[in-house]
Amino acid sequence: TARDVSSSLIRLLPAGATASSAVAKKLLRSFPLVIQQLEGNSSALARANLSEGMRRPIAFCDSTIFLPDDTFSMVLQCLNGRELVKASAVCKSWLASSRDVKLWETLDSTSGLTNKSKNLNMTLLLKTLKRPQFANIKNLALPRNVKLGKQGVKQIGKILPNLESLDFGFSLFSGGPQITDEELVSIVNTLPNLSGLATDMWKVSNRGLDQLATTMNERL
Repeated sequence: TARDVSSSLIRLLPAGATASSAVAKKLLRSFPLVIQQLEGNSSALARANLSEGMRRPIAFCDSTIFLPDDTFSMVLQCLNGRELVKASAVCKSWLASSRDVKLWETLDSTSGLTNKSKNLNMTLLLKTLKRPQFANIKNLALPRNVKLGKQGVKQIGKILPNLESLDFGFSLFSGGPQITDEELVSIVNTLPNLSGLATDMWKVSNRGLDQLATTMNERL
């Protein structure tokens, strides 16, 4: 358990050591390095599985039926994001096929991008968007309770250069953050391919809408 691990680490320190002890500080500084190493191991394993899956044929029925990659890709295009995730768990070849960027042009709640636990912050969201299969995302619907901010918009713009539609978690039953005139114009300036924007407009004035129309111009 976590308690057992922490007890083992404490026993490595001199008796009576505190958080201000030199050896304890070294131990605390090692934690981010451990996390970094574990994440590196996870990334390496994911790349290895993906590479192996790409070398294997798409098999069905105990490997007695095989489909060409392009045919199987057409089948996967009929699935939503959640179903693609389930399909990716079948085997390594299915995993490789499910990571095709052509299958991931939209990322929203139907794809599993939710924040019901309210643990998804901007850092975790950006880390998710950096996954290779999301490189061609054109439509993004942010879950509720994720604070975007100017830096968040800039980061999303860098990660998703083809983004055309942005939804701030706005829907019939749940609204996203309320943005101002300045924030609205900043968003469309940061995302040059943006042609669709769904958000709560209660704090946006007529002047803001005029600026929005002028800025987007032919994109509207």
